[in-house]
Amino acid sequence: MLQLKEPIYALPKDTNSWGKTKLADLDKEEKKELYTLKADYRDNIKLYRKQLLALNTLYSYILSSILYTYLIYIFKYTTTYNVLVSLKKRITPTNYA
Repeated sequence: MLQLKEPIYALPKDTNSWGKTKLADLDKEEKKELYTLKADYRDNIKLYRKQLLALNTLYSYILSSILYTYLIYIFKYTTTYNVLVSLKKRITPTNYA
């Protein structure tokens, strides 16, 4: 199962191997790399929020569109994936006749 992970914010210590933790301690190249990492973070956090919104919208749609009798099978699940798997196990027809 894929898990949606929030991007990690870039810090000065991520751009150097000497453990510098202040922006003032970084040289030009390290500052440039830090700004690039922060720009990547901004892009990644926007994408993460879009994906999270889409998953939450899908989850709400599933809850509003299934029959009341099936709610008991999905109450304990909080992720969209687990809800879909639970419904599939319960609703899918079997080969037994």
